[in-house]
Parts: sequence; structure tokens; C-alpha cells
Amino acid sequence: MKIALSLFVVALALGAYFFFSPFQSDEEGVITIEIHDENENLVARDEHPFDKDDSLFTVLDEHYEIIFEERYIRPGFSGKILLAIDGVETDFATTFIYIEKDGKKALYGIDDLPLEDGSVYTFRVRDVE
Repeated sequence: MKIALSLFVVALALGAYFFFSPFQSDEEGVITIEIHDENENLVARDEHPFDKDDSLFTVLDEHYEIIFEERYIRPGFSGKILLAIDGVETDFATTFIYIEKDGKKALYGIDDLPLEDGSVYTFRVRDVE
């Protein structure tokens, strides 16, 4: 019984580690980053290579001037909140930086959004509604 309980605890710990750790790519490729300001003006459009084990956060941190905060989102979930990217800023109270992947709303944040070769990641300022 003790062995089964120990195995369960180890499996639970490993599952939590992989579930809560930042996403890292398992392939190499090139992505496009688009940044729009609060008036929808295109501020930047650049292509960046990524390597295996990179995340969107590591690509942004390497190529752009970013400001972010670690934020508690809800029980069991926390992550990096992007507050500014190359001079496009938000206060996260009245505006936020909205992320799209290939023209669709991103389902994850900058530390969990999967990198896929050829994808376009777009950052726009949106009002909090």
C-alpha cells in the first residue's frame, strides 16, 4: 500500500511539474511577430528563428524590449502578463495586450503558447471591457 501511495505522489508531482511549467517547442522554425499600437498602427513586423526548447517568451525577451509581471490568474494558474513590448504599453487595468496566433485569438499566454513554424503572432492593445 505504501508503495502504491508513493508512486501516486510521484506521478502527481511529475504531472504538476509538466502542467505548470512553461511551454517549450519541440521543433525548430521561423515565426513572424507583429506589434500594433493602440491605434492599430503596425509598429513592427519581424521574422525570428526559434530553436527546440524555445518558448514565445524567450523569443520576445531575446528580440524585443518587454516588460512583464508574474501574475496569479486563478487557483492553480499563474503566468507572465505582457505589459509592454517595444514601447507599446498597457496598464492591465484599462487596457491589455491581446495576442493572436495566425489571425485567431490565442488560447494561451506568452509562456504557454506553442511555437509553430510559419505562424504569425500578433500583439494588439485592447480595452478592458
